[in-house]
Amino acid sequence: FNGGAVVVVKNNKAVSESGGGVYLQDAGSSLTATGQGTQLTVENNTAGLRGGGCFSHLGSAMLFDRGAVVVVKYNEAVSEGGGGLYLADVGSSLNVSGNGTQLTIENNTAESRGGGLSSRRSATVLFNGGAVVVVKNNKAVSEVGGGVHLQNAGSSLTATGQGTQLMIERNTAEGFGGGLSS
Repeated sequence: FNGGAVVVVKNNKAVSESGGGVYLQDAGSSLTATGQGTQLTVENNTAGLRGGGCFSHLGSAMLFDRGAVVVVKYNEAVSEGGGGLYLADVGSSLNVSGNGTQLTIENNTAESRGGGLSSRRSATVLFNGGAVVVVKNNKAVSEVGGGVHLQNAGSSLTATGQGTQLMIERNTAEGFGGGLSS
């Protein structure tokens, strides 16, 4: 999505599987929002397993850059992790970059890990180049990582570059890592 497009992914369900709003699989699959004025909202979606809002695995990518505004809110992973966003496997990535680019992950719920964002099995998360990322008011109901959960060797979260901001606030986990667990 680019050129000022406004896209809303709302009120969808993957009843017994993953990716309530968006499901990405394999290298070459991607969700991209780029450019000033481009807006993507992923809201009120439900997955029976993982990734209430978006599920990305086996090398697929999410890229938000050059001033796009992305909001992931009120999504739920009913029985597992990644209420808002779920990434798994080598090559799977979330990249948020560029001045004016904003990603807000808020009010999402996961039964187990990563109420807002879960990154597992060597998936990578990169915030850079002046992007602003806010992870707030998410909940991991029965386990860990209310805001963000990283699991397994190779999974990483990097925030770098002048002007880049990452705010993790007011998240809740039943176990450890209310804001961030790794």
